Amino acid sequence: VSENILKRILRSGQMILGKVPANANAHYLIAEGRELIRSKKPRVYRTGNGFKLNQFEVLLRSMYPKERAIFYKKKPQPQGKPLLVMIFTIEVLRYEVISMPQPKKPIQSTSFDKVFSLAQIQYMRGKRHMQGANYCHAVAFFEIGITELHYCSLGSDLERHKQVTLLIHLYTNSMICCNKLNIPQRVCIMMQAMRGFSEDKIPWEALIHEGRALTSMGYYDQARTAIMSALNKDPQNQHIIDEMIKLNRVVGVGVEKEIKLDVEKEKAENVLRFKQLYGTVFSEFVATSDISFKMRIECSKEQHEMLQVLANEHNLKLAHSAIDEATVIVSKKLKNKYV
Repeated sequence: VSENILKRILRSGQMILGKVPANANAHYLIAEGRELIRSKKPRVYRTGNGFKLNQFEVLLRSMYPKERAIFYKKKPQPQGKPLLVMIFTIEVLRYEVISMPQPKKPIQSTSFDKVFSLAQIQYMRGKRHMQGANYCHAVAFFEIGITELHYCSLGSDLERHKQVTLLIHLYTNSMICCNKLNIPQRVCIMMQAMRGFSEDKIPWEALIHEGRALTSMGYYDQARTAIMSALNKDPQNQHIIDEMIKLNRVVGVGVEKEIKLDVEKEKAENVLRFKQLYGTVFSEFVATSDISFKMRIECSKEQHEMLQVLANEHNLKLAHSAIDEATVIVSKKLKNKYV
């Protein structure tokens, strides 16, 4: 991690989502030993607050979501190798990117109705920008609405239901905009956040856009899983069926390209082996006192032309037998006459 800090990974994280970036809220567990206490409430650390990175932020930003690692500190010794002292164990649960500015005036009231109405306003503003193809501004308004809803107080199940429903709309439309802006990593991060509060209520539109993002990054198996999940929610939906057809075409084109490259590679290797084999045969024949020899070879037109080039390089002549066309007579050139 740094000159004096070493890291040992106990469990790999989700590399597809990338490491903890700057300007993000990282949710993590920490312990002084190897074992993490799950009952403890996760801590939250916001990265990118200062001009200089402190040591703890450097550790967090070296990790992926769901990754668990032990960090050691080198302790110099008078003689021999430095001693490694365990600092603590960290597990990053998830992170939320804070790419857009927060509202200038934070909401002072804890009234859910007031927070919900403000989030609805941000949602409608984002939708208007989407209709005008202004996707950057749309994402900004959607993320402000998401932030407001995530930190509001809830008093009943009805308020919880209204919060989750609006959050799903905000996240789904934000994913659509990020795909339009060609930011597939952000789409995957938003889907992870959505699964955190609504695993069973994710709409098929969100799954479709997750599949598109994964396809653009080359994760075809995960993309197929996402689109199949959408198809299970609505088997007769033509939009989902068309998306699966597009994915199959992309994967098919990829397979065809790989097959074509393999064929070309094998062809080049065969040409090289052919040249090496008959180049060695002709070299050994030139070194002998024999004037000619016969060999039987069945080859294509390209291979015959290649054989003729090799013969010219060794100052030899090729001639086919009148009895058997597959038999080639190889003879030496002497005093500008063929023997």
